[in-house]
Amino acid sequence: MEEPTATTPSGAAVEGLPDLEGRTITVAVENAYPPFNMIDEASGEGVGWDYDAVREICKRLNCVPEFAQAAWDGIFPAMQAGEF
Repeated sequence: MEEPTATTPSGAAVEGLPDLEGRTITVAVENAYPPFNMIDEASGEGVGWDYDAVREICKRLNCVPEFAQAAWDGIFPAMQAGEF
């Protein structure tokens, strides 16, 4: 099995892991818990460990992350309602 790296080709799932075939997945983040998730004031983009980890997971599973901001107290009810 090839060791996954930052240079693993886009669209190629890592052997032994499911291939999500480029599917978009929605990930709820609150953007209020640095260094895990926050908005970079200079760029307006979401940054932090959560973003980095999900992007790496999607690279390995061949999926596209879509981040949706949600208040912490609303994340679980929204998941139960099928929003995420």
